[in-house]
Amino acid sequence: MKHLMHHSGDPLPSQMAAEKMTNSAKHEKHSRIVYELVEATPDSTAIELLASQDGLTEYQIRRRLTDLKQSGAVATGFFRKCKVRGTDMLTWRVCGPFSLQPKFDTSPTYRTILASVIAGGKALGRKLPKGSPARQALYEILKAASDGREADLGKVNEILDTA
Repeated sequence: MKHLMHHSGDPLPSQMAAEKMTNSAKHEKHSRIVYELVEATPDSTAIELLASQDGLTEYQIRRRLTDLKQSGAVATGFFRKCKVRGTDMLTWRVCGPFSLQPKFDTSPTYRTILASVIAGGKALGRKLPKGSPARQALYEILKAASDGREADLGKVNEILDTA
């Protein structure tokens, strides 16, 4: 499964840049640099990591932290005052081996279907009752999408429309 490095709300030029970056050796190099910074200075904020190196921008560090978090290599810690900016920020620490493989499914199909289910559920203004046929059908569609099988977004909308 291909891991997309852009955020779902990013404009097309940002998505294209993220795709180019993902397919380059620079992406892994930057990710490894950030991983090693977190490893060397646990419980640092992103800005403190930025201040401890030359070469990467704040944007690059934050994006690589997000990538590493999705792979389970780093995790957020707690909020504290940043030593550089003096504002409350999250800290980061290593929690696993270096990896860029996401621990959870971030494929566009799954995200699209999940967003549709969430939006549909909010539009209904209530949760689907446990054990209901509609809830079970949505679960099966999400499971299929997360397993990489075909999932029918039209079916999701149909279920939500009739629920």
